[in-house]
Amino acid sequence: METDCNTFRFQDFPSDLTRSIFEASAEDLNWGCALVSKMVKSWVEPILYRQIILDKPTTVSLLHRTIVSSVSSKPPHFFASHVKSLGVFFSNDSWEELMEILATCSGISRLEFTMYLDEDLNRDDLRVGRHRAWEHLRPTSLHIPGTLFLPTHRHFHFLPWEGKTLNPIFTRITHFEIDWNSIRLTTWSWESLSLLSTLTHLCISSLANPEVVDLASSNLRSAVLYFPTSLVVCIFFIPNTHWFVRARQLVEENSGRRGNLDGRVVVAVDRDYYFAELAKGVEGRRWIEKEAIWRSGSGAEEAGKDNEEAFWEQAEALAVERARGDHQQ
Repeated sequence: METDCNTFRFQDFPSDLTRSIFEASAEDLNWGCALVSKMVKSWVEPILYRQIILDKPTTVSLLHRTIVSSVSSKPPHFFASHVKSLGVFFSNDSWEELMEILATCSGISRLEFTMYLDEDLNRDDLRVGRHRAWEHLRPTSLHIPGTLFLPTHRHFHFLPWEGKTLNPIFTRITHFEIDWNSIRLTTWSWESLSLLSTLTHLCISSLANPEVVDLASSNLRSAVLYFPTSLVVCIFFIPNTHWFVRARQLVEENSGRRGNLDGRVVVAVDRDYYFAELAKGVEGRRWIEKEAIWRSGSGAEEAGKDNEEAFWEQAEALAVERARGDHQQ
């Protein structure tokens, strides 16, 4: 005898309710939903492709193959319309594939591109300012190595001005993190930072290298002079802080509270260093909680909008607390 359970069919539900169920399931990146039927696939694919993380060779190759497929069932401009967040944490020898992916996913609002292009390779054709894929991107949130920009494009000009080269990638920017990733990255045209009237969050992330940290610190001091009024907080991130003999000095010198910098400047240290200071007791807690926030990692380890927002919120809270304390004094 048939029971109510084994006679149940999704077709018995109103179609809008059925669609809502599958779309809710797809929010958890349940790729199995796309295999149910062609109709369900058309419902859930825009959600499944909303956030893409490329963290190993196979994911880069598979996405590229899907994008260039001549027998794809996806409508034209599918990726430009539906991919909103793209995290690129692996390249190997797949730079050409990555550039095609970027060109196709031109509608992204959040781009985290942390792969470094070896400066000893003669591949300026892939950098910002040369490759056309970068020209069509208008993210609001961008995380990128500084050396990916040609030297002529290490600035924030996105509108025509006195014959300057243009970086249209900064047109709509609100959150910008630049990886200070080389001793060859000596300067940036920070005076153009004031042009970014929509910028609210800035982060300068250094390598765990004393020379690079010094360069990044010097550029932080140049940037402070041109903070736009829209800026809420600027983070100076020192990864692997526990490697540095003078770690506390580094933090205090680059802090908006102790380093004679703008009060919106907040130092971020690695999680291990932060909690090691807390473990020292009252003295360690007293200084580290006033001067810094912690970050557990970057790139693929921190991938995801929620982790990124939590990082910014930590910094905002410390900047606000610091401003409140200064006001009360």
